[in-house]
Amino acid sequence: MVVPFVHLSLLAYLAAGGCYLAWLLKPHDFSQRWGRRLLVSGALVHLAALVTEYTQSGADPFWRPGGSLSLMAFLIVTGFLALDFKRPIPVVGAFISPLVVAVLVPAHLVPDRASAVYGAGLVLHVGTAILGTAAFALSFGLSLLFLLVERQVKARRLGRLAARLPSLELVERLAWRLTLAGFVFLSSTIALGKFFAQRTGALDLKTALAYVAWFTYAVVINARLMAGWRGRRAAFLVLAGFLLIVGVYLGLYRSSAYGAII
Repeated sequence: MVVPFVHLSLLAYLAAGGCYLAWLLKPHDFSQRWGRRLLVSGALVHLAALVTEYTQSGADPFWRPGGSLSLMAFLIVTGFLALDFKRPIPVVGAFISPLVVAVLVPAHLVPDRASAVYGAGLVLHVGTAILGTAAFALSFGLSLLFLLVERQVKARRLGRLAARLPSLELVERLAWRLTLAGFVFLSSTIALGKFFAQRTGALDLKTALAYVAWFTYAVVINARLMAGWRGRRAAFLVLAGFLLIVGVYLGLYRSSAYGAII
């Protein structure tokens, strides 16, 4: 990892989070504008770090724990910016910025171990896992925001979150679309991981957690499509699914050898 670039991007993400929190306390165009600018600046510096790392070491660092976390943080930021440029949602930035920092900081702490399996299959396997986790992270932040605001609305005590949010329907719709995208990537990851497991005989706790996470998200999707589940129940299941995904990564980074993400 190109440490100076990553440190600069981390500082930019922290500053952006501060701007979005300031906007949450007292809406002002200055806070919103600089929050977005700092996120964009951080993402550009972060991209420079990823490109430099790739040119120096090839693609392999991205398929190791530290590199995969760094790439994941970048995708979460760019995903949020894509949503924010389409329709400004600075209140979501107050949730996403700390989440990005929480993903990027451990990238410095986990040891980088060589992968046990190489080739295009690993690239697809780890790539889909990173993309899926980034989508789930965004849906997690949106679902958490939905639950907090929905609680205020039910209690008829509209706080700053409810006052700053465009609409609960928008938040729920964005979370739903990101959950669908993440589920597609997770399904691909598990299918490729099953192929690697057949080759290595590996079946452990992180794999079991991945299956449970997949089942949890499948319940969310089927319940919405078949039974019309929306709102609170679906949001809680999205939170539970993401916590299971976090458990997968914790199990991965504690493994003695880094083979496949799932």
